[in-house]
Amino acid sequence: MLKLLILDDEKIIMEAIYQFILKNRVNEYEVFCANDSAHALSIMEDKRIDILVSDIEMPDISGLELHKKISQLYPMCHTIFFTAFPKFDYAHYSNKYNIRLVLKSEGFDTLLSTIDSVSLKIHNDLIVSNINYLQSNSDHIIEKLQSPLVEEGMILRNFKEINPSFDENLPSYFVLCHFNQHTSNGIHPKMLSIIRIFTNYFKKFYEIYYTITSYDDVLFCFQNKTEKDISSFDEAMKHIDNTIELLHTSLCEISETSVSIAVSEKFVSVQEIYFQYGLLKEILESNRDENGVICKIHSEEESDRKLLLLTQRIIQAMLKKDNASVDHHLSELISLCNKQQAPLESIKLNVNYIISTYIEKNMLWNNKQISQKINILLSAPLEDLSYEFLSEMLHAIVAASETSSDYLTTDKTVVLEIDRFIQNNYQNDISLSDIAKHVFLSPNYISRVYKQEKHQNIVSRIQEVRLQKALILLTGTNMKISDISNSVGFSSPRYFNTLFKKWKGITPLEYRQENI
Repeated sequence: MLKLLILDDEKIIMEAIYQFILKNRVNEYEVFCANDSAHALSIMEDKRIDILVSDIEMPDISGLELHKKISQLYPMCHTIFFTAFPKFDYAHYSNKYNIRLVLKSEGFDTLLSTIDSVSLKIHNDLIVSNINYLQSNSDHIIEKLQSPLVEEGMILRNFKEINPSFDENLPSYFVLCHFNQHTSNGIHPKMLSIIRIFTNYFKKFYEIYYTITSYDDVLFCFQNKTEKDISSFDEAMKHIDNTIELLHTSLCEISETSVSIAVSEKFVSVQEIYFQYGLLKEILESNRDENGVICKIHSEEESDRKLLLLTQRIIQAMLKKDNASVDHHLSELISLCNKQQAPLESIKLNVNYIISTYIEKNMLWNNKQISQKINILLSAPLEDLSYEFLSEMLHAIVAASETSSDYLTTDKTVVLEIDRFIQNNYQNDISLSDIAKHVFLSPNYISRVYKQEKHQNIVSRIQEVRLQKALILLTGTNMKISDISNSVGFSSPRYFNTLFKKWKGITPLEYRQENI
């Protein structure tokens, strides 16, 4: 819904216009009123304004000056001068600004018709200008899109490669766009639409850069061109947010698909690009909406989200045996924890999470050296949790994971974890793929390893565990056979009966009768 601001120093006229629009265009416009420029500017600070209906001559400011101010915040805003001054040099300004003129003598019907015409133009401009932009820039854009898709850790490098003028020293504002209904392989066919819409409508005010971060995602980076375009970063942020809000509906209509957009909370250093991307992606993930949504990072959530991202980066660095990155991110984590109410408790909690996750991913449950390190950490007083102590602890755990003398071989550890997973999940509908995901290996690999170690395939082992659990229930409870079948994970009582008879030579009922 477009937002419309009515400004007239004659309160009677202002209220009459307001009532006329409400009566004739129910729920088509969100209408605000002001009878002086101060009130109008106050409204503009809080609300995106798409159409300004204003008198030309007012006691404290001219209509043209007000139009220039609102155009700085909302460049797509159109102004309709509803005036009693027919000698106004309308032609001079209409070519340079988004201005229309309606004489008060022409009446409210003409004014409303002009408002509708401007509204249609705002939406059509998105389509027409973007088609022209694409026709003249498609080869250039496609060439950029042919660059390899990047992982999170390569985003900054990719920004530099795709955008030669990208400036690492300027504060930046990040926006992530995601296609919600993409099922085919390759870059989403409507990806170009997003890029051309954003670049076309923001290029006059900002340096705008982008990179593809997945087949479904485009990450945009906004940097201020000069102070004269937008007077402050706060105003720039508000300007970007409001324009995106307007673009979102048109974007979904043009692309004929659902698009979700996440925006940063503020302009930040380019060095925070990894955090910003991770935060934006996580916020979209937690606010999924098949119809598309616009969401924003909030300061009260940012600290917790950053901590989670830092722990994930430390784990990734440990898995890569990259101690330098471990130390770098550990320093950031401690710095962030120190800003919380209970910094030392927060540090210990996050480091415990890092170590336990690292052990889980590497299947190091039986490693004696690592167990010793964990005991040292758990028993350490909070005041001893210095950067040096924790850094040495994480390095030692990484080093211990490279030895195999004190714990089971890799293949045996994999088999052990597979058996543990089956024991804990036999009652569920588990598959080979589920187990493979749990141990971070391929289905083919775990099938081969398990068969070599146990001389039995995984599916047979799942059935065996379920049958063993059923035996206990048959003799130790009064449960129905069908209920027992369901409780141990079989898809049907008939299938349970078939497997049980094949295993024991008799049916479950016969087994129960013989053993009670």
